[in-house]
Amino acid sequence: MSDVQPIRGLLTQATQSVLIVVRCLHGGRDIQGSSQRAVMLLVDTQDFLYRLKDRITRGEDKWLVESRRLAALAEVLACFSSTMQSMEHYFQPGGVGVAYYRKNLLEKMFLPRLEQYKVMFLLSMQPDSSERTVLDKKIRAMIKSWVEVESGTFPRS
Repeated sequence: MSDVQPIRGLLTQATQSVLIVVRCLHGGRDIQGSSQRAVMLLVDTQDFLYRLKDRITRGEDKWLVESRRLAALAEVLACFSSTMQSMEHYFQPGGVGVAYYRKNLLEKMFLPRLEQYKVMFLLSMQPDSSERTVLDKKIRAMIKSWVEVESGTFPRS
């Protein structure tokens, strides 16, 4: 149960990061369709984050507060935080200014990531199953590769 408190803090930080990015996207310079899609994905993700925090706090689902599950969630939250920082950097006032580049960044780089994070947080609320494990590993590998690109660190072979 001692692992729960740091996870709750990470979930709180993640929800605050979502709010910041939503404000950055509402700056008015983005193409409406892609910007609205990103905001919708962020709002859905924020809902999942609140649900996760609530379920972890209540502790009714014992499988959800297992050390292994909490460590996996902490890893995903760290990656999500990195993506939110990148989005804030690019879409804040004074960030990427040309609408064409902002649109392409959003549509080609960040929308697919937001979709995968949404699925990942949804999976985090599901009990263990073989299907869940396979999908979790696939998405987790994809997320790790994105973070490696964002941070400029690549695994050594």
